[in-house]
Amino acid sequence: MDTELLHKLSDEKWQHETAKVKAEGHTWVHVIPRLDYAARAEYGRVETTYRAPTDEEAAALADLKGKRQALAEAAESIEDDEEGVCGP
Repeated sequence: MDTELLHKLSDEKWQHETAKVKAEGHTWVHVIPRLDYAARAEYGRVETTYRAPTDEEAAALADLKGKRQALAEAAESIEDDEEGVCGP
């Protein structure tokens, strides 16, 4: 295996991905392909914040909840049918 070639190809791919992120409007992009524990620990944690969903997000959530409910009912119906076939 040609590790030098693999590193070169990897670097080219990361450069391509970096350019795509910068094209989205981000001014600073830093790629770290190999992040060890000590380097990762330097970044710390980002505190989780909660917010109300936008109207679009609320509609998508309502749609997903409806689909989840329909699937749960279908699964329960199948389980009920199987109990009748297999016995108690």
